[in-house]
Amino acid sequence: MWLSKNRKIVLYLSVMAISLGISISFVNNSKETENEESSSNDIASQVNKGDNLDEQVTEVTDINSKEGADEIEVEPLVPLAVRVPDAYVSEGRINSSSELNQFIESCGSRFITFPYSREVVFDGPIIIQNLEDKVIDFNSTTFLFADDFEGWGYREQRPNDIYVGNSLICILNNTRLKIKNLVIDGNKQNISPDVSCIGLWAENGQELDFENLKVVNTGFHGIVISKNTKDFTFNQLYLENNYGSDNSSDVYIINDSLSNCDFKHVMASRDALVGDQVFYIDGYNTDIESFHAYNCNIGIDYRRGSHKARLLTFDTCNSTVHIQSTSNIDLPQVEIEDIVGENLMAGSNTRSGLGIWDAKFVHIENVYLEYAEEATTNQWGIVIRRFSDNDTIEEVVIDELTIVNTKFASIHYDNLTSPTTIKKLKVKGIEEYVYRVDQCEGSQLIEEIIFMDIPFWERFKNLDKIIYDNEGIVQVSSFDFEN
Repeated sequence: MWLSKNRKIVLYLSVMAISLGISISFVNNSKETENEESSSNDIASQVNKGDNLDEQVTEVTDINSKEGADEIEVEPLVPLAVRVPDAYVSEGRINSSSELNQFIESCGSRFITFPYSREVVFDGPIIIQNLEDKVIDFNSTTFLFADDFEGWGYREQRPNDIYVGNSLICILNNTRLKIKNLVIDGNKQNISPDVSCIGLWAENGQELDFENLKVVNTGFHGIVISKNTKDFTFNQLYLENNYGSDNSSDVYIINDSLSNCDFKHVMASRDALVGDQVFYIDGYNTDIESFHAYNCNIGIDYRRGSHKARLLTFDTCNSTVHIQSTSNIDLPQVEIEDIVGENLMAGSNTRSGLGIWDAKFVHIENVYLEYAEEATTNQWGIVIRRFSDNDTIEEVVIDELTIVNTKFASIHYDNLTSPTTIKKLKVKGIEEYVYRVDQCEGSQLIEEIIFMDIPFWERFKNLDKIIYDNEGIVQVSSFDFEN
């Protein structure tokens, strides 16, 4: 077909679903790039909203009014997105996991989207495996364990000999996979506490991206990141009431410490101060940005790897951050900016707002720890302690530390063989000691101590009343007071 010579019209055809939904655009050559981007954004928008991709969408520009066009070129038809059939995710019945698993694994399109906001139950784990360059939008659909769930019998059913436990969703052997808008409900209130349920298990994958993921009510771990999983990101992660048996965590990470893992905008809460930590990190190089925990036992427990974190807030928790090691081979290295712990209860077995027991390097900027008035147990602000002679603490530097309302000491140094440094210590409402030192070799340095309340004036006249010294030296460069 020949039109006017001054302009070139290009016809783009896109198949947006398994069905024959078609999007057609006629564009001028001068705006070709701009319209291609607009078309891509429109497609992404439709996929994100979960629109019915079976409907035909047609956009036609009146070519009769476009004079001077040269020719029309037609691009080949390429499947772009598919919608999971309703029959695979029906509400009110138990669906076949094998049917959905096969559909996802065999789907040839890059984008897969689920029907909007359903609650679905399956007869087995959902196994998402062997995918590359895929995006799965669960579209706010909730996956639940069935009432009275008794376990998958994983020793007979586990895929590819990978131990996945009683996990509801398994992410295995994938590369460049994005999961978004997914809700996992462990339904533990309707399941025996003897059955340890896990929300999501990831293993043997790289470049995994999770966006807007919510995991609630699991009786064991909410999320497990296991071996050979490299370079993954969680953005907008919501964790609620994921606890039950001993040693349960919202996010349990155990892997090669050379791998990278990023968490951004994480919120965790529990209906009771029970269970273990929100994050258990034994391996990986993690980066946590903007993490808020409410009514949780322990916020983060670092065991191995090199880690960074910033903007950590804790409200009505027992403790904020623990740094220790599962072995002396790979000691954790941790850098943190801004820890705020308020209404701390000190109910954990360490009775400390922040604990350092075994580490190669710890550098923390700006720590504020304030205990609740109703916290009745004796507590420390920070504990820096080697539990045994096999443990190692090589370097600890804290730039600014504020401790309020501890019922024992703001800092406890115990069994140390290397020096530590606190550049500025501000204390208020300390009922016993500013610091306590037990059986330490060498000297610990506090560059400046600032007393934030007047009653310390009288006690300051006798250092024995505010310092507990038992075989150790703490060098204090200066003292000051402020109202």
